Amino acid sequence: MQGHIVNDGPLTCTINDAARQLGVSRRTIYSLIEVGRLNKLKAGRRSLIPTADLRAFAAGGV
Repeated sequence: MQGHIVNDGPLTCTINDAARQLGVSRRTIYSLIEVGRLNKLKAGRRSLIPTADLRAFAAGGV
């Protein structure tokens, strides 16, 4: 189906959630963002990480 989004969970997560999921510190998440290994999206004042990026990083693909 064109334009159909499959709901496999949230599309993004917070910095805290990303750190918890990867088992690292918040500072490590920010370092990964700084060197381009993770993308960061801004929604107002909130920083969000695409969950697809987290999965790719955890799988060693980023």
